[in-house]
Amino acid sequence: MKTRKQICNAFALSAVLCLASCSPEQTDDTSLAEGKYPMTFTTPIEGLTITRGQSSEGMWWKRENIAVKIDGTIKKYTSSNSGKSAVFTSTEPFYWQQKNETKEVCAWYYGTGYNAELQSTWAVKSDQSMTATDKFGTGYNKSDFLYAPPQSISFNGSKNLSFYHQTAHVIIHILYTEAGESIGPTSIAIGSENNIALSGKYTPPVALSTVGTWDVNNATMGTINPYGFYDPSGNYFCSYHALVIPQDMSNKKFISVTMADGYTYYYIPKENEVKLESGKEYIFKVTVKEGGLMEVETTTTDAWNAKSAPINVASKATAPGFSATDLKIGDYYYSDGSTSDGGYRKYADDGTTTILDIYPELTNPTTGEERSVIGIVYWVDSNITKDNYGLLDSEYNHGLVAALWNIPTSTWTCGESESIDDWLKNATWLEGNSKPTGFTSIKPMDKIQGYANTIALREYNKAIEGNSGKSQNLRIKIIDGLDDFIGTHVAPTNSSGWFCPSAYELKYISLGQDNEKGSIGREMLNTQFSKVGGKYDKFGNIDYWSSTEHSAQLAKKVYFGINSADISWNNKVSQPHVVRPILAF
Repeated sequence: MKTRKQICNAFALSAVLCLASCSPEQTDDTSLAEGKYPMTFTTPIEGLTITRGQSSEGMWWKRENIAVKIDGTIKKYTSSNSGKSAVFTSTEPFYWQQKNETKEVCAWYYGTGYNAELQSTWAVKSDQSMTATDKFGTGYNKSDFLYAPPQSISFNGSKNLSFYHQTAHVIIHILYTEAGESIGPTSIAIGSENNIALSGKYTPPVALSTVGTWDVNNATMGTINPYGFYDPSGNYFCSYHALVIPQDMSNKKFISVTMADGYTYYYIPKENEVKLESGKEYIFKVTVKEGGLMEVETTTTDAWNAKSAPINVASKATAPGFSATDLKIGDYYYSDGSTSDGGYRKYADDGTTTILDIYPELTNPTTGEERSVIGIVYWVDSNITKDNYGLLDSEYNHGLVAALWNIPTSTWTCGESESIDDWLKNATWLEGNSKPTGFTSIKPMDKIQGYANTIALREYNKAIEGNSGKSQNLRIKIIDGLDDFIGTHVAPTNSSGWFCPSAYELKYISLGQDNEKGSIGREMLNTQFSKVGGKYDKFGNIDYWSSTEHSAQLAKKVYFGINSADISWNNKVSQPHVVRPILAF
């Protein structure tokens, strides 16, 4: 592939109208002998082009076909030679009839081959790459679409009939970086999760325009594997290019770069930053550094391979604590107590966040053993143990994990209620457990004490079971449900085990850590759940029981609203809700 330093304004493939050498049989001063003066087209490539992926110098190949339209009639013309300048002839050519004759001529070229009709829709190929079985980038070449708008051509004096690219040309250069070759890119894609239009409705240009218009509503969606090429003009790790249907890529995952360490990073253009247009070329210089730092410099041109000044694109520097190797919210938590990157990123420059398209790793890279996802990290804090009165081992001070599943709907108690706080103040715990000094209430609303609350409620159930004078309907039913849950969803030994969250812990499942409004946390968790696969319980706009008591008759619950997490209370005996277990690690 030719370098950009050597390429010069090759966006228009000029077709020069010529006369064949024939005898000058004429009937008068203006008439021409019938069938003696065929129209042939010479198409020099003025410079070099990279529209043909397999060519190192950009040329027409022998036997390439274009469709030429004159006065409503369409005929096929075929190149009779290869080279930068090829002569196109036809077995059934158009003829000149008069010396003063003027013809309106238009033409088109499709990379898929000759078509006698100008198509109202056109699609580029999803796979435009060079593969072991396709070393010439057939998909790239078949995505090419050129059009020569109608022009008036006269017998006397040749005029250029220029072809213009109707797609956009995207070039991606991955730069050498401090991250080194050891974690260099293993694959590049344009688009992600089928978010780019591969087809569109095409309307030819009018008046003096050289490019048509595109409508990508109801388009075939997909992603594009671009064609890799070598460009010695820059110190690039690798280079790729593709032909793309013109469309607006604002706020979409546009360029996907998967590194050798398994992580995928994205360039997501801001509003109006990347609006792909017909006939224009877009060059993206991408740097992916250690820790997920991604920098993009974009150059756009009005014509393919022309020069223009770069457009500054803001760098996306990952905020501290949000790189691939950091423990953070959104990370996957596994059955063996390990975690892996979930792709949640916060950017230092503007504070925006995104979730990269990173999926679970079901084989532990350290042990080689299989593992399964049992929850998602939703809170990261080294002070988790401080609110649990010494009951939670100090080892579990990394974060909180929300389970993938709910405990089924139930009332808070089994049918009767009394104040747990009144019992707790003077309780003697059974089976050798020593109630911590100062732990006298499960009512606090500002503490991460769901673990301590759960132990207290479990001890209460034991006290009811051991007291023949107490009604068994006083038992805490959500603890019975938790015990059933633990029996079927075993927690890792290097964790706290599952417990019922306090109202405070439950609230931030929906709000997200450090947020006081919205539903970012819940939305993030649902996104991650969907990538795990299998059965899971999506967070919805419903009530969830907490382990926090409000009064003798009432317990705290949290309603996950559309943009809020509302803490209130419901009757322990009559109101059924689900419980979402959590654990500390």
